[in-house]
Amino acid sequence: MDPLIIENFSAEDKGVYICKITNPQLPDLMLESEIFHLMVTSLNTIGQNVVKIYPNPSIGQFTINFDKLPGQSTRVEISGIDGKLIYLGKIINNQQQINLQNIKQGMYLLKIFDNDKLYGTYKMMISK
Repeated sequence: MDPLIIENFSAEDKGVYICKITNPQLPDLMLESEIFHLMVTSLNTIGQNVVKIYPNPSIGQFTINFDKLPGQSTRVEISGIDGKLIYLGKIINNQQQINLQNIKQGMYLLKIFDNDKLYGTYKMMISK
C-alpha cells in the first residue's frame, strides 16, 4: 500500500476527505472510502523548533529532543487519556530524558507548554 504524503503540511489541511481509488486497467471502477475528518493536533514544532519524542512506543523511558531549548519556562505535562495528570516537569535541556517505567502500558498524551501557551500535544504509547 502506498502512503499519502502531503508536502508542506499545515493546519489549513484539516477538513473532511474521501479517498477515491481508480485503476487504469479497470476504467469503469472507482472505489470510495467512508468520509473521514482530518484534524491537526500538532505539527511537531515550537515556532521553528522541531520537537522529536523517541522511542515511541517505549517501555516508559523516552527522550524529548528540541533543535534548540525553547525557553526557561518550558514544561511538559503527561496525562492518561482520561485526563489524569501523571507527570509534570520543567524542560531544562534541549534533550530531556523522562522515565515513567512505573506506569502501566497504554496511550498517554504529552503536552509541551511555554509559560501558559500550549505548543503541542503528542500521543505516546507505553508498552511493557
